[in-house]
Amino acid sequence: MFRARVLKVSIHFNILTGYFATRGERPPRAFSYYILF
Repeated sequence: MFRARVLKVSIHFNILTGYFATRGERPPRAFSYYILF
């Protein structure tokens, strides 16, 4: 259960970081906190 959630979060993190990278922007600070918690 926990590992599945971690995998899901990591996939979303990769997608969103790639999205921000292509736009040449840095991810919002709040988004980083969302990943941590």
